[in-house]
Amino acid sequence: LYDDNHQEHVLDVNNGEIFYNLSNQESNIQGFAFSSDLSYLYSVGKNRKTIDAHKLSVARDISTSTHLQNPFYIGNKESAPTSFYISKDGAYFYILGIVQDSVIRYEMSTPWLLTGAKDIGQTSIFQQTDDAQGVFLDDIGSKMYVANTSVIYQYSLPDSFNTKSASFLGKYFIPTLINPFNTEIRDLYISPNGQKLFVADSNASSNVYCYNLDTAWDISTANYISGNNLVVGNSQPAVS
Repeated sequence: LYDDNHQEHVLDVNNGEIFYNLSNQESNIQGFAFSSDLSYLYSVGKNRKTIDAHKLSVARDISTSTHLQNPFYIGNKESAPTSFYISKDGAYFYILGIVQDSVIRYEMSTPWLLTGAKDIGQTSIFQQTDDAQGVFLDDIGSKMYVANTSVIYQYSLPDSFNTKSASFLGKYFIPTLINPFNTEIRDLYISPNGQKLFVADSNASSNVYCYNLDTAWDISTANYISGNNLVVGNSQPAVS
């Protein structure tokens, strides 16, 4: 996802093709995520403070997206959302923001459907950062990752997917991993096998950087893959 003069686009990293313009729903999208079967795309925006769902009639093919009505309002819980994550079973979604400095967890009564979702608690991350930009969980909900502009914080979740059970494990300063690049982290994503980390940079270069994780799901073992990055231009990128 990237922002080009307030036009929000989703692109294919394989060839850079723009598939879907989201700006008709929201001109300041902060994060997005796909369902595990790639049949839904979700986006969260700062202007309307809502989550929008988009149905893909052909899985993986964003060009077949249709915007679903009745966006889900989150402004009563977080007025400046910066990131969105949805669990792999579609049971929970998570909002990160810089007003509450918390990860807010919602439960969906019907998997993947936002209608009727309920807030079931929030977890403050203020002791670690007051400028959080991205949130991500591993596939089994045992680890949580929060990024600010230069650091990724790692937490364990003894009670799977329950962010209230979060225990802080450590922080990892990303720019030192890719020196001499001057990175300002905008978002993060970890591959399903936990072996690759992708970091979206919102500085002028607006790159998406890739790292190997020598130990799966452990940010402390990240090693920058030299030259393996995507340049998306003058934008505010997010990754999913």
